[in-house]
Amino acid sequence: MSINETFTANEIMEILTDIGVEVTYESAVDNGLNFATIDCAIGPVEFWCHLMVNEPFFESFQMCSLKLDTDNPFAFVNKYNDEPLRVSRASVRMDEDGLAELDETSQTRVMALSEVYFAGGVSKDHVKFSIQMWLEDMIDFHELVFEDENEEDELPLVPELQNLPPATLLVQITACLSGERSMTSREMGRILEADRRVINSILYKERDRFENDGAQPPRWSLK
Repeated sequence: MSINETFTANEIMEILTDIGVEVTYESAVDNGLNFATIDCAIGPVEFWCHLMVNEPFFESFQMCSLKLDTDNPFAFVNKYNDEPLRVSRASVRMDEDGLAELDETSQTRVMALSEVYFAGGVSKDHVKFSIQMWLEDMIDFHELVFEDENEEDELPLVPELQNLPPATLLVQITACLSGERSMTSREMGRILEADRRVINSILYKERDRFENDGAQPPRWSLK
């Protein structure tokens, strides 16, 4: 595995498109800002990657997404940031009076932010993992609800779990996906009564065992 301390914009965009993200690149000269930017979209989620330090060999990038018209932005941010295993943090844009900042249409603005640094040697797999976990965060940040994840839906029957002795969560996930089944991490979380973010961390790290279909949210299966 090659170790990198800088990435070009093309290398970062290749990682994003491999995950299924649509990308558009603008250099610092073209966008009039002090940093190059990659505009990103996957399904209903839109976000931006700000490439930091020196073009064309960047030393870090910052992912950010904007949420508008939150009823109670401070309560939302506190609840969001209290959840474990997040790679992002949310914050409320404040005005000079210490109130939630409003845009030109009088909507509140909440920002989610995550940074990926390359210093010290970072592989492409690490960058890919960071982006994938960011996308999992974005489901919660934008409060997305998917038709196939209605809490009232009947859970799939998993006979392999019925007489399973005490086992690690990895073994339970593997049993969940046996028999050529595919599930989202949320569905597995409901069956196994485990935190979706913990399940995701296992799924993405054990890539020699699990694969997903690239949808949003991804459906997982055994390789």
